[in-house]
Amino acid sequence: MKINYRNFEASIKQFKSVLVYGNDYGVVSQTVDNIVSKLITGEQTIFNFTSLQYNSIIKNPESLYNELNSPSLTKEKKVVLVNEVEKILPAWLKDLLLDINNDTFVIFKASELLPNVAIRKLFETEKNLAVIACYHDEYAITKSIVESKLKQHKINIDKDALDYLVANVNFNRLVLLSELDKLILFAQNRGKISLEDTKQLISLSGNSSIDDFCFDIALGNSVDFDLRLRQLLDTKTNIIAIIRSIARCFQQLLKAQSLIKNGMTLEQAMQKISPPVFFKYVPKFAGCLKHYSFNQLQDVITALTDLELLCKSKNTDHKVLFEYMVLNKIMPKNDC
Repeated sequence: MKINYRNFEASIKQFKSVLVYGNDYGVVSQTVDNIVSKLITGEQTIFNFTSLQYNSIIKNPESLYNELNSPSLTKEKKVVLVNEVEKILPAWLKDLLLDINNDTFVIFKASELLPNVAIRKLFETEKNLAVIACYHDEYAITKSIVESKLKQHKINIDKDALDYLVANVNFNRLVLLSELDKLILFAQNRGKISLEDTKQLISLSGNSSIDDFCFDIALGNSVDFDLRLRQLLDTKTNIIAIIRSIARCFQQLLKAQSLIKNGMTLEQAMQKISPPVFFKYVPKFAGCLKHYSFNQLQDVITALTDLELLCKSKNTDHKVLFEYMVLNKIMPKNDC
């Protein structure tokens, strides 16, 4: 049964399982987090929450059976999250979904799923199963998110700056939240964000210097690494902003690779993702898709997240830490 991600809270508990999918992985992730917090309260999450990978349960069905059949350690329901759902739906899993016990709630998390994908069709038609589609935010919703988040930090933003920000995040929640974090960090002692501040701080697809650097890293080209990094730092681009730009590059690759896994060709996937690939980077983007598997892209994004946390938590030279981690842990050893 289809339900709306904006008002799922009133009805989610009447179902036994939910599939959350869509082309905006930021909204997908946020919706899943909201569902978990609705079903499990406070400190009980550590006892009643389990996260599994879809490809793992397909290879080893017992891992899911065991989670569904083990008792809850508290009075609340157990919640099992199954990540990175694919288009394959084995008969045993379909039977299991139609007979989930009332003590367990299963969340299936996916990127874009085409209408003919079996698991999507099952969740749309069965009355005890729910499906929530998460798509790119419309202008008014994106604007509301910006205003709400800045209000929490007691930061004002000029109308022109607000319009410019909303217009340039392509209604992508992950990009929006990342850019907002950057603006909040910049303005926390000022209390105000101007149009000029926004133009200087947010990363656009036309920013060729940082895009070139991102693709050099993705393709394992270390020849100009020091030069490009120094050029970016000379323009007052901080290390955290660079890390987030690289992460966005790999998130775009991950979205495209997910579409390919679900049956699209490489060319179709590159045309489908938003924001679109800037024309001058299409060959490099295609080269990355041929080089990186879905799991490898996930690993890189995790490593970049860890790197950002390290830079925030350690009183050390961020440039040195960035160079070491990127050259030794993130960048592929050989050119793609």
